[in-house]
Amino acid sequence: MSGVQLIPGGLLALGAPFLSESPRWLVNRDRNDDAVKSLSKIRNLPADHPYLVEEVSAIEAAVDHEKSLAGAGFFGPVCTVFSDNKLVVPLLLGLSLFAWQNATGINYYSPTISKSIGVTGTHASLLTTGVTVSSSSSTHSSGFCSVGGAFCMYYIAAYIAIAKPQLHPTTTLSSGGKSAIAFFYLWTVFYSPSWNVTPWVFTAEVFPQHTSTSSKPAWQLATDYTRSIARFTPQIFTAMGYGVYLFFAGLMVLSIAFVFLFVPDTKQVPLERMEEIFTPGFPAWRAHSTVMRELRVERRRIKELLRLLRRLPRRRYR
Repeated sequence: MSGVQLIPGGLLALGAPFLSESPRWLVNRDRNDDAVKSLSKIRNLPADHPYLVEEVSAIEAAVDHEKSLAGAGFFGPVCTVFSDNKLVVPLLLGLSLFAWQNATGINYYSPTISKSIGVTGTHASLLTTGVTVSSSSSTHSSGFCSVGGAFCMYYIAAYIAIAKPQLHPTTTLSSGGKSAIAFFYLWTVFYSPSWNVTPWVFTAEVFPQHTSTSSKPAWQLATDYTRSIARFTPQIFTAMGYGVYLFFAGLMVLSIAFVFLFVPDTKQVPLERMEEIFTPGFPAWRAHSTVMRELRVERRRIKELLRLLRRLPRRRYR
């Protein structure tokens, strides 16, 4: 197993030298020319392309603004966060997403899950491990994937309630047991690219750089605290039986409403404009489309302005 773990680490070590530095990081250190080169490589666009010029200007303006807002020491950024509703709201949403991440996932105790379906033996723990799916997707993917995940949980609960496999443990799987395992794998496919990664992606995007020293520790504490749910999973299985699947399925259904009512989508929103999706009066389900529409209008205006400037005759000086 240790040898297998060296493979992704080795690939990372080989690929790291070819990665581009973050343009925002470079601008933060007054290396603006390097930031332009890095962004040009990332976007595969020339340095004078209208889109690239606009994005670099937005990054520089945002960094200058953030530097003017950041307070001194550790408590300066903390005070900045709690004095601005546009920062308090994403902080609370980030904390709640980590709570939902653990409340909608039961993949911590695969052997316990295997036994609940009626499988015993030394290989029971291998039946429900080994599947990992990750992807880059929008925030609302968590809501959509919760639909499929809840259905899988309801199916497994129905199978256990009807077949009662825990009363007939075996080292082999019946056709019903195989279908239950298949639905658990399918649940993993729904969970991994959504709740498994969305809280981390969301919290990395929504906070400006000058407040990261206060926001990131809060979110790390939140995920460590909410993992306490996993510590009680064996006791929950013992006390509730198939009801534990109904419990997690119900939480997944509730998470659908939470995501669509309170969590705005962040897909393709530039970091420099991220705070706009938390503007008071913007419903979460419409904030993304509103901000993206304004961005498209601004980009069209910039392109038209640059086109006009290029048409102007250039004056020659001796």
